[in-house]
Amino acid sequence: KQWYQRRVAITAGNEACLTACAGGSAPGSDWVLYGSQDAYVDIDLTHCGFIKAPAVTTSIHGKTRHWRARGASAVYSLNEEMFRVYISRDEGNTLNEAKGNGWYIQYTAIGYIC
Repeated sequence: KQWYQRRVAITAGNEACLTACAGGSAPGSDWVLYGSQDAYVDIDLTHCGFIKAPAVTTSIHGKTRHWRARGASAVYSLNEEMFRVYISRDEGNTLNEAKGNGWYIQYTAIGYIC
């Protein structure tokens, strides 16, 4: 197996203004149907106070079967106030699976607040 390290570049700014913020969506309840079988969740970052889009990493959690979800680490529509994560599965209704098994997204965001 080959392993790799992902480095996140954060635009230069006042180092004293750099902060981390972490949180997550509500288990099972924040998912919205996307297309006919997939789902997405919007994650609110306004409580973090970022002044521009932060660097974000995500992971998916839940009671069971969340290992079957694809896309949980891909961040879309990122700005200083929110981002979106889409998930899908090979078979079945992803939305029902996510809600029924309490799937949720955890995140860590690093960015500037001044």
